[in-house]
Amino acid sequence: MKIRQPRGFYEKQTLRFKNLVSASRFDYYPKEAFTGGTLQIDIEGVSATTGDYYNLGGDLGWANFTEDQLSNDGHTITISNIDTDANNDISFELGGSVYPVGKTIPAASSYPITLKADTDGEGAKLPSEEQTITLVSTAATSVQTSASATYGFMTNYDSDIVTNYSLEANSTNSFILYYLSTGTFTDSTITITMDDFTFTTNDQISLGYGWVNLTDQQISNDGHTLTISGISTAFDSVFLINVKNKNIPESGSSLVQFVADADGTGTSMLPSEEQTATLIYVALP
Repeated sequence: MKIRQPRGFYEKQTLRFKNLVSASRFDYYPKEAFTGGTLQIDIEGVSATTGDYYNLGGDLGWANFTEDQLSNDGHTITISNIDTDANNDISFELGGSVYPVGKTIPAASSYPITLKADTDGEGAKLPSEEQTITLVSTAATSVQTSASATYGFMTNYDSDIVTNYSLEANSTNSFILYYLSTGTFTDSTITITMDDFTFTTNDQISLGYGWVNLTDQQISNDGHTLTISGISTAFDSVFLINVKNKNIPESGSSLVQFVADADGTGTSMLPSEEQTATLIYVALP
């Protein structure tokens, strides 16, 4: 008996991990006919349900697994009373008929699928030795989030976006931070850190539809860091932060750093490169 390297499920199939699904098929070719026979398949990593199905070869067609055929929380399949000719293609497909189609790919590791056959179901002929194929799940290759094409400060005069912005030294002043996300963001985060100033709940943010005050949960690092999370958008989007009534030093300059991660705590995307803008403190004559 053998388990072939089947269509859609290879002996060392590699599947990407993280919120992805895949329909997996594996096939078994008996060397001799089954008469009232039994097949037992033990699966790690994914589980079968009554939405998945199998085909015993020939003209028998596809059938869904029944509750009686599933045990061990769906990780064991036992099919009894099998009548099929030698070398018929006995096929199993997990995730092909369930809506939404597919199975969630398990965490990165190797997962054996083990089959054992009894051609007459009664042990009169010795059951086959266990045969195993392996599902290999690997972590998705991470891609760096694209840096913003436009970021920095929105001027109070003509809404131009600049990365070097002058403020009157030794004054109390407000300014607007600007960040344009690039591409698709899914449950993403944008992190902004100011060297000389702190964010407070009096400051406000606009995600493109009005202004709301910052929350304590968004502010960290003794007020110097703002983290905007849970952002999902299918296109480039503008984010504005109105930083209000800050005491401007007598001289010098400071940096504001911008970093985005297009999938937040996910692992498919890496944070963007750090982009910086500069506040310059200018003494008026």
